[in-house]
Amino acid sequence: MAHICHITTVHPAKDVRIFHKECQSLAAAGHQVTLLVGNGESEHVRGVEIIGLPFQWNNRLQRFLRGPRALAEKAMSLDADIYHFHDPEFLTVVSRFTSIKAPIIYDIHEDLPRQILGKHYLPSWLARLLAKLLEHYENRKVRTLDAIITATEHIRERFKDMNSCSISIHNYPVLDGGIEYSSYAAKDDAACYIGSLTRVRETVEMVKAMENRSFRLHLAGNFSPQGLQTEVEGMEGWKQVDFHGFVNRDEAHSILSRSKVGLVTLHPLVNYLDALPVKMFEYMAAGIPVITSDIPLWKHIVEGASCGVAVDPLDPKAIGAAIQNLLDKPEESAQMGARGRKAVESKYNWESESRRLSEFYDSLLNKEPIG
Repeated sequence: MAHICHITTVHPAKDVRIFHKECQSLAAAGHQVTLLVGNGESEHVRGVEIIGLPFQWNNRLQRFLRGPRALAEKAMSLDADIYHFHDPEFLTVVSRFTSIKAPIIYDIHEDLPRQILGKHYLPSWLARLLAKLLEHYENRKVRTLDAIITATEHIRERFKDMNSCSISIHNYPVLDGGIEYSSYAAKDDAACYIGSLTRVRETVEMVKAMENRSFRLHLAGNFSPQGLQTEVEGMEGWKQVDFHGFVNRDEAHSILSRSKVGLVTLHPLVNYLDALPVKMFEYMAAGIPVITSDIPLWKHIVEGASCGVAVDPLDPKAIGAAIQNLLDKPEESAQMGARGRKAVESKYNWESESRRLSEFYDSLLNKEPIG
């Protein structure tokens, strides 16, 4: 078995995709797995050796300059058989690994240029310029790497002609990851949203959708910017909101076990059009119907599995009406939830992705052709 080194300068040590899914799956397959994390705590958890490397930074630029260098130096000292990194900023130091024979994998979680276009804190002209420059830089660097892994097939399509050694490993939920499939009738008359609370992630519209409603909304996550929380707390719909703040995985699963509807009504920005929101599949795994934005890909998934409905995410009344309609038809909604759970069990689950990840690693280690 191989010694595999995962590297992240940005994500937390217990990141769901990196630690709970990829690292633990590889450790369960018998590999020695080390996870290098910027400013994290060092510990050994579930077969994974987490090494936290401290570095000081006061802004994004300092993190960009200092983090990758600190982790690259440590990574090379480990003499691993495969290096697998997760952040675009680490591309600035991959040239240091040219003297190392071990394969280097870039795990691309999001379409970076399209993500930049959606940054609310950047002027539109600057976002367009940065997106263009970063796309050129990322494309050039990807050609020099041994392999790439992408979170969606859409992202892989962008890179496969630049690097044929590529695979998409989807971020589907772990079937035995603690998401309970409980009785629908025993749940509260409530919808839920668990994730980042920003304007483009529909926070304002979700709260407005609660005006003059009798059901509740479980809202969990961190607000950004902080002033957005003050704004929505002053809305009429906030009276129907149970705000939980940031929650850990167990707390998130508890909210899912009590809710009858899951919301993933993000604004139709370019970086979301081909994304696969993890929360959508987690709602399905929990056996509750899903209300999504009417983004074609998402609509195709929930309507194809007959497990939810798609609405205009910019219309709070449509969101509220969709929730009410599902709550008013408990038997039909319970069946939708059951179909969503079945779709996860048969297709949209991490277990199937884990097997593909292990096979991809084996091909790299055995120097077999991929693609």
